[in-house]
Amino acid sequence: MIKQSRVQSIIAFTLVELLVAVSIIGLLASIVIASLNNSRQKARDSRRVADIREIRSALELYYTDVREYPDDIYAVSGSIAGKYISTVSKDTYRNTNYFYNALQNNSPTPLDCTAVTGSCHYFHLGAWMEISLPNGQNVLKSDRDLYLGVPLGSVPAGDFYGASAQCDLTAGTQAADSCYDVSP
Repeated sequence: MIKQSRVQSIIAFTLVELLVAVSIIGLLASIVIASLNNSRQKARDSRRVADIREIRSALELYYTDVREYPDDIYAVSGSIAGKYISTVSKDTYRNTNYFYNALQNNSPTPLDCTAVTGSCHYFHLGAWMEISLPNGQNVLKSDRDLYLGVPLGSVPAGDFYGASAQCDLTAGTQAADSCYDVSP
């Protein structure tokens, strides 16, 4: 009598198949994490825009009552905090104040109100966004961009270029704009 050998087949994954599956899962996880980081940046930028709009509204209410803008929005007294806005927001991610400068007028070479005596009838308010143009949010395409095209050294003391990369005194172009700025 002939014995028949019984061959058992074991169903299992090979090492190569397991490595391919793990690498695909890792690739998908990295894509998800990258898109989440971009979403977080957009969310923080949206918060900055909302803060700037809220501060701007409080400044307009202040101007309606006092007929001039305050020298400093973060001052303890004589500012917009309390009556016009509960607290003046800060950039919580960077833990810095938003950029603000009170100006005497809206001329090509306005005077800084803190440098001279006189009433402040104009202001420049801004926030440094994380995502700059051209990939930045559409809000950067419709902001003020104060001093765009003005030569270096022509910006009043304490103010900033509205189309700069970091809301600073670096003359910017709209191509590298990451500064969201507004005026009255």
